[in-house]
Amino acid sequence: MRCLVLVFVGSFLFSLGGSAADWVSVKTDHLVVFAHNPELAATVSVSAEEIFQRVLDYWLPMATLGAEAEGILFSEEDEEQLGYVGPNAALFVFSDREAFWDATGCYGYAGGTFSMLGLYSPHTLRHSTAAKILDLLLGEMGIVPLMGVSLCLCPGGDCFSVLAHEFTHMLQFGTISIPEGWFPSKEVRTLLLEGMAVWTQYALGYSREFELRVSQPVARWLHEGGELGTVSPSMAYLVGASLVELLSQTLPPSTIFALLSPDVAETLGLPRENSFVEEFRKLSGEGWDSFLIRWRDHYLRVEVSPRGEALYHACLLNLGLRAAFLWPLFTDAEREELALLLTEGPVDQASVDRIEEILWSASASPAPEVMEALHMRLEPLRREIKEILGPEAALEVVRLSTEWARGGCEPEGCVRAFVELVNRYLIPHGSGADDPCCRREESPVAYGVSELV
Repeated sequence: MRCLVLVFVGSFLFSLGGSAADWVSVKTDHLVVFAHNPELAATVSVSAEEIFQRVLDYWLPMATLGAEAEGILFSEEDEEQLGYVGPNAALFVFSDREAFWDATGCYGYAGGTFSMLGLYSPHTLRHSTAAKILDLLLGEMGIVPLMGVSLCLCPGGDCFSVLAHEFTHMLQFGTISIPEGWFPSKEVRTLLLEGMAVWTQYALGYSREFELRVSQPVARWLHEGGELGTVSPSMAYLVGASLVELLSQTLPPSTIFALLSPDVAETLGLPRENSFVEEFRKLSGEGWDSFLIRWRDHYLRVEVSPRGEALYHACLLNLGLRAAFLWPLFTDAEREELALLLTEGPVDQASVDRIEEILWSASASPAPEVMEALHMRLEPLRREIKEILGPEAALEVVRLSTEWARGGCEPEGCVRAFVELVNRYLIPHGSGADDPCCRREESPVAYGVSELV
């Protein structure tokens, strides 16, 4: 998730290119797992299948719900009608962070899940990567992942939290259809979809310290006057998880899942209503607005420790995201220090200040490989800035891209301008930092992508 990004030393080792022979694949009951390293593919395939089954059993426990729940998932009959019987999901795993970021364009993130059509979303995956994935799956291997495709970072095979997060999205987007206008707002839609995925990490034990890492930053955010209609991208994952956590105290997971779609509610034998608000009242016994009041009161009572305060500021200031965009400019020593400070999150304000110091002092000799790495980040940086501060701020990246392409800035000048953009424009307005005079015009509707936790 966005707030607690892990960053480690890494270089670009491989691309998502070539043919099926360049990838090692392992099939499980539900998945086909791809990796360039046979050992990594074998290691991840075992844990991934177990995690997939645990996620499925948590949200849709077939043994408890009965045969009718199986209709939510793709059945053998569905597969045969499509002319395909096989694993319903594809998982591509990377051992190197820069390689993953370069292939996906999702700098700072650790995973993404896409439907077959969603692979070509203009806001997420690089189109060249999407084309290679489709060619590999459909063309060379004859695999039709009906529940979607996930790309994840799995250094050393350890990516349990990320897999739990992404497999939740597979259930959300690969098995159900959310009607247009179902949710009261785009913000509520995003918060619940991402909140379910983050909550799954904690509910299944793959992420720990929920009170410290989620409850306390959310409490701090609420004390600062945080509102659901204006939640920043950097807080959306945590706020969403806090909503689902409180829901889970009174509703079983399958009922929470049914809130996403009237089709799911009907399949599970629950009342089918005409909107999320009506469905929520029927299934929970209280109104959505009443629940939000109870949620706010609940989290405002959470005591925020000094470390919780530091984690909140790290989240609000997008420290991990900014570090990922500036990664090629750091020395090895700075990368090691950042990895240490960001892996578990800063422990106090001094740690936050030290990370800020490293980020603002980022610089490197403008060698060709460094300039290429920064240039590849320009379009993803524009998207991130647009999501955080709006289109006016994003134009600053367009200006730099144009000047860069025309040779209007010397390499050293381009580097300085890039560092300035990252450190000023990847911070939400009102965060207390030196924000540009721009404001966000609408809240994000980003989903299906998680960052390292």
